[in-house]
Amino acid sequence: MRSLANLTKGCCAALLLLPGWAWAHSLWINATRYFVEPGRPKTVIYIGWGHAFPVDDIPRPGLIKGAWLVRPGGGREKLRLREGGFRATLLRLDREGTYIVAAELNPGFYTMALDERGRLHHILGPKTLAKGRVILSHYFEQYAKAVITVGKGSDDFSQPVGQRFEIVPLANPAGLK
Repeated sequence: MRSLANLTKGCCAALLLLPGWAWAHSLWINATRYFVEPGRPKTVIYIGWGHAFPVDDIPRPGLIKGAWLVRPGGGREKLRLREGGFRATLLRLDREGTYIVAAELNPGFYTMALDERGRLHHILGPKTLAKGRVILSHYFEQYAKAVITVGKGSDDFSQPVGQRFEIVPLANPAGLK
């Protein structure tokens, strides 16, 4: 009976701590239009970063490793994201089909440590940078992808773009309701 009480206390403590971990900053891509008319073949993409979708925090300089546009047929080009703000970047989509915008962060470490006075410090770096007792240290990689359809689209929506971890749609998002 005593072990059941300890197990219950442990589970309750874990449930109280888990929501804090779930609030880690996330990367995403917003577009002004995901379904584009062929007569107006452009959209603006924004880099989302933080806790609250669709807008939260501004990605700091050096955070984003790169962004790419995959065109219908598989042609790929590196995007030059605008500096400042949410990196608002105009995309001119030159033909009908499905385009994929992909982005990734520079990988790294996030560490939390207590100093000699018991104050908590958040460190964007490995645990070797921490002074005091390390509470946790995580390695992270983050990837984002947006599917943009011009006109009827094409079957290119299901092509992997080469991210180490990526979600590949099984059905064309343009046909989903």
